[in-house]
Amino acid sequence: MLQKESELLEGIIDVIPDPIIVKNRELKILRCNPAGYNLLGEIQKMQRISREKIFNNEVSEKVIKTRKIQKSLRPIKNHGSYYQMVATPILNREGEVTHIVEQFKDITEVIEKQKELDVYFSSSLDLLCIASLEGRFLRLNPQWEKVLGYTTDELKDQEILDYLHTEDILLTYEAIKDLGNNQEVKGFVNRYRRKDGTYRWLEWRAKPVDRKIYAVARDITEQEEGKRKLEVSEEKYKTLVEQSTEMLYLHDLKGNILDVNQTTCNEMGYKREELLNLNILDLHPYKGDPEIFEHMWIKWSKNQIIEFTTEHKTQKGKSLDVEIRARKISFGGEEYIMALVRDVTERRKIQETLIQAKRKAESANIAKTRFLANMSHEIRTPMNGIRGFLQLLEDTSLDEEQRDYIKHIENSSANLLSIINDILDLAKIEAGEVLFDLQPINLKETMDNLVIPFEYRARSKGLGYEVNITNNLSQEVYGDTAKLMQIVTNLITNAIKFTPKGNIFVKAEIEKEDERRLVLYFSVTDSGIGLKKTEMKKVLLPFNQVDDTYTRKYGGTGLGLAIVKELLDIMGGEISIKSTYGIGSTFSLRIPLEKVPVKELKKRIDETDDNILK
Repeated sequence: MLQKESELLEGIIDVIPDPIIVKNRELKILRCNPAGYNLLGEIQKMQRISREKIFNNEVSEKVIKTRKIQKSLRPIKNHGSYYQMVATPILNREGEVTHIVEQFKDITEVIEKQKELDVYFSSSLDLLCIASLEGRFLRLNPQWEKVLGYTTDELKDQEILDYLHTEDILLTYEAIKDLGNNQEVKGFVNRYRRKDGTYRWLEWRAKPVDRKIYAVARDITEQEEGKRKLEVSEEKYKTLVEQSTEMLYLHDLKGNILDVNQTTCNEMGYKREELLNLNILDLHPYKGDPEIFEHMWIKWSKNQIIEFTTEHKTQKGKSLDVEIRARKISFGGEEYIMALVRDVTERRKIQETLIQAKRKAESANIAKTRFLANMSHEIRTPMNGIRGFLQLLEDTSLDEEQRDYIKHIENSSANLLSIINDILDLAKIEAGEVLFDLQPINLKETMDNLVIPFEYRARSKGLGYEVNITNNLSQEVYGDTAKLMQIVTNLITNAIKFTPKGNIFVKAEIEKEDERRLVLYFSVTDSGIGLKKTEMKKVLLPFNQVDDTYTRKYGGTGLGLAIVKELLDIMGGEISIKSTYGIGSTFSLRIPLEKVPVKELKKRIDETDDNILK
């Protein structure tokens, strides 16, 4: 009976496909099934080739010590196949190990799948993770190190919650609990701390399998930051719109109001909900065809800004004057009109008041100008009579004292007449009554005649007087000699008046020219009292001198330079000042003049020749 059972047992061992080796307590091989013999033969061949012991008796020795089944930790590779050894003890009645049965299980398929998983883990751009249901990392792929900076060894067996942003710990804990209840988690987002202390946003998908969590995560930091920037921008825009003191509204191309800010509600007297049920034509008193109104919006180009003034009617029927800046915008594939509306009712009233005040001021100014012109004329006529009688009186027999008195009276009369003439000239300029008598003149001859006579006056005061008029000025131009004399006289007399000692330098040249026009550059440089920077613009204003002490010391009304500037403005010229206080000044003019055409010059020459022949 025992022999039959033994034979039956050996038969069963022989048909088992796994290699089986039976050893005694001394670990000597007693029996192998055919698969076991084949495996031993292959292992012996490999050991002879590699001279290495492929596997030893450590597992079986452990079985003898523990009297429990033991498994090899490392698989045995043989011709592309992988085996795992399971050693089972056979005990006698006393519980002692008498034999060990070593069974080699083919785990090649498991190993290959593990390799595939390893390749997937190492090559995936996503963050792959296997964790325990208690929330510990068990296995991670290298992408974790790229994203968080920790090595996989540093993260392994660590608590997941230890690496989270404090605001995300509770939600993540709840998600782990859901996984423990066999629920899948999708689209879960939380923040993980990097090794450098910064945080990255990860989006998760996780599923529980065999008491483990299998999860895949993706770094969405850029998207989240962009999303939050957009949210902040939208919040800022919303705050800006709501806090704006201007009315803002959005409507479609048919005029249907889609959105407004609070200012619009306040100004128009409507609730927001009421305005969103209105068309823009309900606020705008437009009485034409709505289709034409709609067409106006449609024909606008995108981003074009249209500005116009119209009226709006409030909820109580009050009319408001408004300025509108409207722009066509598009989003979501649709076009809309964004409009900024400003209530200018009060401004309009102020403008009307200012216009009326301006008209009154202009009328008063005209009246003043006419009065000055009339008074100057009325005063100048008797003043000329007085000067005439003084000249007659000089021809009578007078003693020296009487002649001295007459000389002082003549000087005072001349100064008074000069002031009257300046006032009259300024009044004519302000009234727009200045007329220019443009005649052909030789520019060099004219400038010589205007400038040279002042030499005696300068030298009589002990000043040097130098004139530099270039020969290229010897051209025929259209000019008003009287106006040029008035300009030149004002500049040179001022230079002589305000220069106690030193020199006056007068220069005239052509700055630029073409076939039809030229620009005359004229300058007067003195070594006089000079001007401060703050005084340079003041001296060009009417009735203005830099200081009252100058008026008392040097005399004058402060009209000369103002008249010069006004005349230059009419002529299209300009005046500039360079000055250093206490050292001197340079007053420069640029006057555009039109040349006399060559044909007209030839005609004048021919007429002159004819007159000579006659």
